[in-house]
Amino acid sequence: MDHPVAIREVTIEDLPHVLRHRRLMFEEMGYSDPAALDAMQASSETYFRFAVGDGSYRGWLAEIKSKVVSGGGIVISAWPGLPSSPQPRRAMILNMYTERAFRRRGIARTLMTTMMNWLQQEGFCNVSLHASQFGRPLYESLGFRPTNELRLELNGDKESRPFTVRKATPADAEGILACLAAAFETYRNEYTPEGFRDTVLTRDTIRRRLSSMCVFVAVSAGKVVGTIGCNTVSASEGHLRGMAVWPEWQGSEVAQALLQAAETELRNRQCKRVTLDTTEPLKRAVRFYEKHGFSASGRVSDFFGMPLYEFVKPL
Repeated sequence: MDHPVAIREVTIEDLPHVLRHRRLMFEEMGYSDPAALDAMQASSETYFRFAVGDGSYRGWLAEIKSKVVSGGGIVISAWPGLPSSPQPRRAMILNMYTERAFRRRGIARTLMTTMMNWLQQEGFCNVSLHASQFGRPLYESLGFRPTNELRLELNGDKESRPFTVRKATPADAEGILACLAAAFETYRNEYTPEGFRDTVLTRDTIRRRLSSMCVFVAVSAGKVVGTIGCNTVSASEGHLRGMAVWPEWQGSEVAQALLQAAETELRNRQCKRVTLDTTEPLKRAVRFYEKHGFSASGRVSDFFGMPLYEFVKPL
């Protein structure tokens, strides 16, 4: 039986929880550079110590049996106002994070509702946020919609280059083939010829995959920079296949966004768990999957003369 959730406001003593959630949030979005995360955490601590104190950041935590399991907050900043919202301030929700073991229980929705009610009581006309692929369904169900905001990234690094994730069409076939070839070329000599050809596909097999699976692509400036496929193998189980990211985009948010898109698709199909298969050479991929909740099932099969290891994750 689930224990009741208690919502309370953040105080300066809660700073360790706020900082921990913020770091975990970015790690799950695919940011993997420890130095960059350390620098972000240090600047965040400076900001939150000041903003919690002066009220320009209002945060809330969710607790179960006195254990903090989720949190989120609102940044309130000076703003010249608009005809549709004339008050000289604006609000942005950020830092939404729920511990893995407590997800899919409605806790994030309760936090969001608490913050939205507070904003209405304070007279705000609107509020904005930046949504991850995983969080977008919740925010859209609460009435959030895309706006005409544009952004220019001035540093141009791979962590901030813009991309979008969408379902693939037959017109994406050549881009997917190029992405698969680029991503797996470094492993060519560690695969059997048949295994490598089955992994990077051909014009015939990519057409079959597009017709038999739900395939997602990450696209930047018209170029396919990442891809993943998913399908259902039973009423309650989904399967992932064909995940690849262009080498220069590896270590960015692309892999995380693709995985979230595929998992959301399978959840919408009522799948309760998801599996994938990987090979011995793909050690970096294994670390990525384990970081995002997958574990080895112990099942090993043959893949054109290579061992194929199954990984599984509850949804």
